[in-house]
Order: sequence, then C-alpha cells, then structure tokens
Amino acid sequence: MKYLNKYPFKDRTVGFWIGLGVAALAIISAILYIALCNSDKYFSTLVFVMMLVGGLTYATVMFTNFKIAALIPVVFYIIGFGFAIDFTLPPLSDVWNGVVFNSVGSNPIMLLTFSIIFLVCAIVGIATNFMNQKKEN
Repeated sequence: MKYLNKYPFKDRTVGFWIGLGVAALAIISAILYIALCNSDKYFSTLVFVMMLVGGLTYATVMFTNFKIAALIPVVFYIIGFGFAIDFTLPPLSDVWNGVVFNSVGSNPIMLLTFSIIFLVCAIVGIATNFMNQKKEN
C-alpha cells in the first residue's frame, strides 16, 4: 500500500499542478475536437481516444507514488498529436497549393488549431516529467 496515495492533492508541487492543467486541457480539447470536427472528412477517432485517455490517465500521478507515472499520459498525448498532424497535413497542403477539389468537406484551420493544442499538451507534459510531482519531506 506504500505505492497508493490516500490524499491525492496533499503536498503537491507546481509540476503536478501544471500536469493536471495539461490533463484538463487534453480532455476539454478532445471533447471539443469530437464536437466540432466529427463531420470533417479528416476526423480521426483515434486522435480523440488518445487525447482523452491521456488526460484520464493523469489519475495515475494523483493516486500513485510512482516516479514514472507522469510519463504515461505523455505517451498518449504524443500519439494523439502524431495522428492529428497526420490527418491535418493533406487538407492543409491543398490550401497551400491552391487545390480546392481534394479537401471538400474539411476545415484545415480547425484541424491545425487542434494539432497545435495537442502539441502544446505533449510538450508541456514532457516538461512536467522533469519536475517533482510531490514535495519531499
């Protein structure tokens, strides 16, 4: 039982709170992604699932004392970002090249916005892994 945390918010550092904010951002942006982009031609359910699972797995940081627990959500953020940018580039390249018939039914600016949000989640999540999650006594 020494690995379980009875009080998840007791003695937490700035790194924990930043990571919790990133998890909240990932969950909120995943919900907005499915609400705003699900009729898009380049919508990916995998991106939604990865970002949602990444945000929810931050509970492992809250309820366990494992040092590596903060890395688990970051893996999901990175996978979600990778697939998001993969689905964003085809319609975005059509906009850059002036091709209008290939990306009908797609909103590349919204896809790019969500890709940038997912990138921010991944980068800040990586940064929180180098911060202490709990105050040392």
